[in-house]
Amino acid sequence: MAPDADLTVYFCGVGGLLIVYIVAAYDDMLRRQREGEHDVQVVSNSYGPAADDRPFVPDDPTNVATWAAHEAGILPVFSAGNSGPERGTLNQYAKAPHVLGVAATHADQTVTDVSSRGRPQDGSREQDNYNRHAAYENLAALHDGTPEDEIEGPLGIYRNGVAAKGGDVTSTLNPADALNVTEPDGERYYGPMSGTSMSCPVTVGCATLVVDASLEAHGEAPAPVDVLTTLEATAVETVHDTYTAESVDAGYVDALAAVQRAEPGELAGFDEIDLAPGSHE
Repeated sequence: MAPDADLTVYFCGVGGLLIVYIVAAYDDMLRRQREGEHDVQVVSNSYGPAADDRPFVPDDPTNVATWAAHEAGILPVFSAGNSGPERGTLNQYAKAPHVLGVAATHADQTVTDVSSRGRPQDGSREQDNYNRHAAYENLAALHDGTPEDEIEGPLGIYRNGVAAKGGDVTSTLNPADALNVTEPDGERYYGPMSGTSMSCPVTVGCATLVVDASLEAHGEAPAPVDVLTTLEATAVETVHDTYTAESVDAGYVDALAAVQRAEPGELAGFDEIDLAPGSHE
């Protein structure tokens, strides 16, 4: 999606099985940012706990790390998870209001069954919140020192942000990878994979285009939350009847529409996304 972008890559697993070095990776990324070793605007995260129906946990180390990245001018983007089609299965880290969570679709833009869903709005005060602005303001107050028991209202957001293609995405693949061995496709260094781990980096590329458009036109990178709200505000809402507030919320990501908002400096605000169908209070 953004072929000329520079990449800083971290491997956070143990033998590809356990993800244990997330905070260490964020810490090093932010250190290098402070020291001018790189200039990162968006961070892609294709991992997370499965079928996590817990409320958002603001002091989870990874949630603290993504807030630190947001404060440093970096937009965290997370895969929604592959625990669908049941509702209430979003990745814990995608519930943060400063993070853009991404659902997965097939090539025809229908939502995949495995793509994790948000919670239904069942009338509870916290765990059915769809309003990003309210949660964002409350979380900012918490990080500014307001005790959690003095904060009224939600801290998390229980819906997806946008959707992008995540079904049968072909990319580079190690010839020794188990997928290449068990399901060879004739392409030695490439292979198809499916899931929100694929739709997440697609969306990160779209976010990078928004950042680049702002840099080219105005000489400075936009605030992370402005990139997030612009991608949500310009997403296509009614592509298929599989699009619900729980499955994709804002809709299918539209890179061109988002860039066309960024070039003239007309980035979207919370008022556009929290009043949109599927994400209103």
